[in-house]
Amino acid sequence: MSSPTPDHARLITAIVDTLVPADDNGPGGSEAGVDAYISGVVRDNEAMRGIYEPSLDALDAYATSSAGAKFADLDLEGRTKVLKAIEAGEAEGGFIPDPATFFAILHHNMLEGFFGDPQYGGNVDFAGWKLVGYRGVKLIQTAADQAVNAAPDRPLTGRREALEVALAELAKESGEAVAAK
Repeated sequence: MSSPTPDHARLITAIVDTLVPADDNGPGGSEAGVDAYISGVVRDNEAMRGIYEPSLDALDAYATSSAGAKFADLDLEGRTKVLKAIEAGEAEGGFIPDPATFFAILHHNMLEGFFGDPQYGGNVDFAGWKLVGYRGVKLIQTAADQAVNAAPDRPLTGRREALEVALAELAKESGEAVAAK
């Protein structure tokens, strides 16, 4: 399987940083590894490569013709306008199967890369999970966890931490020491 070309990789990075710009709430798309995730999708899936390669070329050509520069060279406002035109299906070019559907696929992959399990290459340092307050995998559910409208006590940052917190809660409830191995 082949990785995206350097031009396509640069374009993917610019796209994810446009869709998920860094701000006070957290890192941008590339900092969260979304570009690496999408590059992996393109590299590992021939059907997706058949959609992305011509569509990324079409996106760059559309940006050049409508905004006067390659997509990655535009400022955030210019990139946003180009993506909005693609999302609305207004862009011309060789998008597979069409601009709006390509945007929907791209957006879906961006969400997977930002909010999916980090083991698949995106969501670096649990950026997406932290943003929405998802605590991660919790191996043991206590009675308090299962109460209606129970608020999470704090975000968890990893499976090991989830296990340690669950064991501590179990130990507190039972009065016995429980340790992770």
